[in-house]
Amino acid sequence: MSVTQRISDQEIGQVKAELLEDNRRAGFEQTLEYIREYGDLFVLEDEDVSQSVAHLATLKYLMPILEWLFDGQAVGVAEDVMFYQPGIESSKVSPDIAIVDGLVIDTSNPLKSYGVGIDGPPPRLVFEVASGYTWEKDVKLTEKLGKYARMGVKEYFACDPNPEYVWEDEWLQRGRLLGWRLNPKTDSYTELKKDRQGHFKSEQLDGWLKMEAVVSGNNKSHWLRLYDLEGNLRLSQAEFKSLQAQAANRRAISAEAHANSAEVRVISAEARADQSEAALKAERQRVQELEALLRQLQPPTQS
Repeated sequence: MSVTQRISDQEIGQVKAELLEDNRRAGFEQTLEYIREYGDLFVLEDEDVSQSVAHLATLKYLMPILEWLFDGQAVGVAEDVMFYQPGIESSKVSPDIAIVDGLVIDTSNPLKSYGVGIDGPPPRLVFEVASGYTWEKDVKLTEKLGKYARMGVKEYFACDPNPEYVWEDEWLQRGRLLGWRLNPKTDSYTELKKDRQGHFKSEQLDGWLKMEAVVSGNNKSHWLRLYDLEGNLRLSQAEFKSLQAQAANRRAISAEAHANSAEVRVISAEARADQSEAALKAERQRVQELEALLRQLQPPTQS
């Protein structure tokens, strides 16, 4: 289809109906997006309509951390925004999370989708969270992996946080986190290797990523953790301010305890001084009594 070809609303409706019927017969659902700004027809055929709780929990955990990490910078942290290369119908893709230079996340932004090279640069990094429906598309070169590479996404990470693995076959043996980095010489991805601690280094996040298991009672959850280069856990703004408040409270308690201790030392010193003064008075009294006794015992002088 030519990018300059105009499509009527009736034709769009007919195409949509045919696509949805084909998908219903194939056993999966699709959504359709018509990009009127450039006259391209895109079908988002690789997105799961429903999300697991583990999927939602992962996004809910990651988003505020990434937003705080890039706070104050001209960088947008986007969730479920469709990216595409204008004129290339097969390029459309909607990552779970994308970090994009210059993207304004605000209600004033009129964009319905993001054309790479027209609306701005490609995402510097994307995250995909696996589900039973989408995981193969996340990791196969012919699917999202290839699209992100051709689009120019510098780093790509995919994780499987589900209670039971959804990845299968060879992917099952590679753990719950995979990462790729774009080779600028070949415009293709090189798969990243873990270090001995199971960390992946991210140049775009200036830190490390790792999947960690957390056991609580009989439940076991899996979380994608972000660390800085010194090994400190990345925090959200709310977590950072909470720790600040706790530290300030501890400092206030410590200062109060120190002041109380100093006061106790002063009181103790005063008490010791009072005791010393009382002892001195008692000693003087005793001396006076002894002198009086000596005078009584002293024989009278002879005239």
